[in-house]
Amino acid sequence: MNGGQCIQYSPPDNYTCNCTGTRFQGVNCTDFLNPRVSPNGTVSVIEGSNLTLTCSDPGNSGVPRYVWINDSDGSELTPVINNPPLTLHLTNINRAASGNYICRSTSIDVPGVNMDTTVTLNVQYLDIISASLNQTAVIGTNYTITCSFDAFPMIESVTWFHNRTAINLEAFPHISISTNSMSSELSFLPIGGLDDGGEYSCSVSNGVLNANDSLLNLTVVFPLKPDPVYNLMTSNITNTSVTLSWSLGFNGNSPITGGIVSYAAISNGLGNATQVFVGESEELILFNLQPFTVYNFSVAVENAIGISNEATIDAETQPNVPDAPTLNSVVSISSSSLEVNWTNNVDPLTQSEVEWYTVMYYTERQHNELNVPAPANTVIINGLLEGTNYSIIVSASNSAGIGASSNSITVQTVTNTPPVIEANDTFMITVGETALYTLRITDPGDTISVTIDREFPYTLHQNGSIWTLNVTLSSLVEFNFTVIATDSFNATSTKIPQLIICGCPLNISNCSMEGIKNNTSNPLILMCDCMKAYEGKYCKDDFDGCTEISCFNDATCTDVPAPGTGATCPPCPSGYTGDGIVCNYVVGAVFLPFLYPSSYNVYTNVDDGSANAALPNTLEFGGFRYNRAYISSNGLVSFGNAYNSFSPRNFPLESSLAVVAPYWDDSRLSGSRELRYQIVSGSSSLITGVNAFLSNYTGNTFEADWLLWAYWHDICPYNRGNCQDSNFFQVAIAVQGSITYSIFTYQCDLIRWTLRTAAVGYSVNGTFYKNHQLSKSSSVVNIDCEGAVSNWTNVVYRIDTATNTPPVIEASDTFMIAVGETASYTLRIIDPGDTVNVTIEFDGEFPYTLDQNGSIWTLNVTLSSLAEFNFTVIATDSFNETSTKTPQVIICTCTSNRGNCTVTDKNDNSNPLILMCDCMEAYDGEYCEDDFDGCTEVSCFNNATCTDVPAPGTGVTCPPCPSGYAGDGIVCYIPPVILPYIVFNSSISTVTNITRHYFYSTWRVNVPRPITLLGSAYSSIYISIGGTFSMSGRFNYWTSRNNMIKPDDIVITEITETNNGLKVTFYVKGQSGTPVDANAVVAAIKEADPRYVNAGFTIASLTLLNPPSTTVVVTPSASATPTDDGLSAGQIAGITIGILIGVLLVIIIIISVACLIRYKKRSNKIIKKENNDNFTVENLCYEAVPPTPAGSVHSIKLKFAQEFDSSDEDESERENDLNGIIMNEKECQGGQVESFGVMLEESKETFL
Repeated sequence: MNGGQCIQYSPPDNYTCNCTGTRFQGVNCTDFLNPRVSPNGTVSVIEGSNLTLTCSDPGNSGVPRYVWINDSDGSELTPVINNPPLTLHLTNINRAASGNYICRSTSIDVPGVNMDTTVTLNVQYLDIISASLNQTAVIGTNYTITCSFDAFPMIESVTWFHNRTAINLEAFPHISISTNSMSSELSFLPIGGLDDGGEYSCSVSNGVLNANDSLLNLTVVFPLKPDPVYNLMTSNITNTSVTLSWSLGFNGNSPITGGIVSYAAISNGLGNATQVFVGESEELILFNLQPFTVYNFSVAVENAIGISNEATIDAETQPNVPDAPTLNSVVSISSSSLEVNWTNNVDPLTQSEVEWYTVMYYTERQHNELNVPAPANTVIINGLLEGTNYSIIVSASNSAGIGASSNSITVQTVTNTPPVIEANDTFMITVGETALYTLRITDPGDTISVTIDREFPYTLHQNGSIWTLNVTLSSLVEFNFTVIATDSFNATSTKIPQLIICGCPLNISNCSMEGIKNNTSNPLILMCDCMKAYEGKYCKDDFDGCTEISCFNDATCTDVPAPGTGATCPPCPSGYTGDGIVCNYVVGAVFLPFLYPSSYNVYTNVDDGSANAALPNTLEFGGFRYNRAYISSNGLVSFGNAYNSFSPRNFPLESSLAVVAPYWDDSRLSGSRELRYQIVSGSSSLITGVNAFLSNYTGNTFEADWLLWAYWHDICPYNRGNCQDSNFFQVAIAVQGSITYSIFTYQCDLIRWTLRTAAVGYSVNGTFYKNHQLSKSSSVVNIDCEGAVSNWTNVVYRIDTATNTPPVIEASDTFMIAVGETASYTLRIIDPGDTVNVTIEFDGEFPYTLDQNGSIWTLNVTLSSLAEFNFTVIATDSFNETSTKTPQVIICTCTSNRGNCTVTDKNDNSNPLILMCDCMEAYDGEYCEDDFDGCTEVSCFNNATCTDVPAPGTGVTCPPCPSGYAGDGIVCYIPPVILPYIVFNSSISTVTNITRHYFYSTWRVNVPRPITLLGSAYSSIYISIGGTFSMSGRFNYWTSRNNMIKPDDIVITEITETNNGLKVTFYVKGQSGTPVDANAVVAAIKEADPRYVNAGFTIASLTLLNPPSTTVVVTPSASATPTDDGLSAGQIAGITIGILIGVLLVIIIIISVACLIRYKKRSNKIIKKENNDNFTVENLCYEAVPPTPAGSVHSIKLKFAQEFDSSDEDESERENDLNGIIMNEKECQGGQVESFGVMLEESKETFL
């Protein structure tokens, strides 16, 4: 119905209605759809305005649905509703909103049946889209200004303004305007003058909207000639072309129309040229230039007004490649080498110098080349095949490249055999020595030259075919060498021996192959097996013994310089014994610093709370066992139950409490001010440190199974949550089986507050407890520095058992002190888990101080004068249990550095024990306080004034010996005069017949006048072959004797050992002033004291005192072997009086010779010559003389009866006469005369 069409869709009797083309819907086309919109049709709005569209359907039937749809993309613009009207609000409409909008009505009963009503929206707008510009125009040129716009509806009118005045085209005939739908153009045909400048704008209207805009500020200028170009440069230079490029400058307000490039050759003057270009070009390529030529290039540009100034640049074209060289010759100089020579053919005008030559040589199968740097024109090509044809060509190369090849020459290499080298494969040399390397080098029928390829100290010698290389290595030089043998064809053979160098100093090391990894290296430097005192690669360094040892406590170690070995360390510190390397505690302690586990728990932001920690094993505390700990914010640890009291008390606490309190006070935890705690077990550095500390502290090995660690970090009091002076402290509770230690650790200056007077200690069950001595006192804040060791304080308690043990004192049983010095007595006092108080109880007053460093207590005593005292050290723990130590005090009364103390005769066990003084030689007195007077033991010669040498010196000083004496002032003697043997020039008597054995032969010498001796006159002298003289008859003893004095006649009264030898005092029985024989003295010494029986002696001096006492100083000689003969007369000058008498008689005989004798160390005096002709000597030179030992000295002492006269003027004559006599005697005796002289005139003695 309603115009619908009936359609059968399911035969035979099912039908439906098709309502297409009607306003009805539904199965029977009975539903009416007729949506209406307002406004309708086409709606025009201005861009930016608002619009509301309304959709309604007053005549509908059924239940329709409504929605607004954008026709351009089909999107729904509103929600779907069932009851109209439906409104669509469009706000701030822009031009993109133009289009169709559809109100669609749909029946709910018949899905898919719609009815649309469309509204068309036109948005009106107008925009001028040209940008405002500032432009410049040149008088006489055409110029166009464009005004572009976008509009709907179309533009209806455009008006142009110049300086805000509408332009009248009639007034400006050189201006034209043309307009289309998109733009309008104003054109100057051309710019007429400066008046054309100014502001230009356009005004546009489309009948709905109007718009205007300032388009252009136009500046009119006069035209100028252009500026010169800049950035002028050259590139791509070849041998015949150059590329010029530049940048254009100011065009003079007129377009560049072109320009001129000019160039002229500078280096070879081959001419000038120009080239013109058009337009605003900035690059030009110039061709057909001359190679290897310097050109000057200039560029100028042109506009309608004129030509710019020139810009110039110089550039050189590339050279041509070199011409082909001329190959002159190729000569075979050996079986494997050719010598090539060529000539260069370079044209200097177009070609640069040759840089290198390429010599190509090739056979039918092989092609090679060799580069030869210029300017060489000859090269030797080596490594060629013997007897082979080679073709050679040469080409030259310069900076432009490689040139053509030369002519070719083909030459065959000769056939040759190189020299043969025979030598060892190794050559070994030691530093400091010379080594030889020998080679046999042969090349039959050819000559050989040998060179050494390396620099090192050597010489090379040839002997036929044998060549010897001599190498001297004064210091270690690493080198190897090659021996090169070359024949006349330049064929070579080489020999490179394996060089083995021993660089070790011979006296301190040995060379070894041990440790050498690569035995084939060349050179092979042998390793040095250094002696213990040396090290280094070549044993040149002193081995530092300190690398093998460390001195105790990291003290400075000092190496013992080589060739010594080892090292020395400073003495052990006070309180230690040992060698400085290993020092053992006499007493000692270590400290435990803050511990830092690798991980820990944090408890913070709490007041009066505690962290709960389950213990890994049972903890023993005061005989009770616990499995859980509670670490409180208030500085304590409780066991079994939490205890968080903020009010600290002295211990003990209630019986139900078990508390360990490192610093119990009212504190608050917040932020980083926190409690850190951890259970630590297993292998860790933290447990290792605790074990080491407790092992040292207790003296027994401690190995913790586990420990509870807690750290109160940066803690403030309850009433000051952000204090600056916070506290830091730790506790470590270490457990080993049933043993438990609690260690409180403080760092000095990090306990800085107490709010309620902190408590320190522990308590369990109300019966087992301990209060630290500072606990609950105002000084508790000083606990951090109390007895600190290296800034750390540890309080240690053993808390597993309630049984107490007294302190343990470890110290020496004796205490020794010297008057005037300070001595220290060190004790190690320990009471694990308890505090110790130490006092000194003494008998007698003495100044002392007592210092503590952990468990080490040091008593320092200074004794300025002798004070007899002893003392007892008393150590008391907190349970008032005590231990004592009473050392034996040993007092040395000796003044420092003046003597040594020795034990007295009184009881050595007395306390104190006063030692006696054994003074050094320079000091005296009970305490060695006095200077020992050396004059009490020594008398100066002739009772002169004796002066003691002040201490610490020893001995005395005496005035010098009197005039005529020699000595040190203590012993003075007449110095001997040495007279050599006398030789007569004439009147010498000899003995020709000896009827008796020569040991007993005697000769008589007649004197011109009698000699008075001891009241008797004698006219003859008897000379024995034994070396003795007699006045009254023959005296034939071979061994010299001294009148009738024998050893038994000498009585030794005192023998004293001194620094100078033996001081002997004696007298001669029944004699007064009798001369003494030294042999008799020595024999008497040996008989008087058996210690000297086997000693040898020399007489140092002999002093004649008031008879009958005589003193002689005798020097024992350990190396001498005593003999029955004693000392010879020549060794004891001035003692054997018998020889003196004999010498006196000889001098009387030789007075006529006028001997010249000078004093030894005194003024010279000459023996006066007395009628030498009257002296006769019988048999002065005897036939048989016993041999004299080499190096021995003989002397004869003579006593003269005549007076001496030193005023004789002819001294030299007399000295010559005496010399002659002495020299003759020397020849007879076989000895050597050393010197002779005369002693003081009064003594009338001399020595031969």
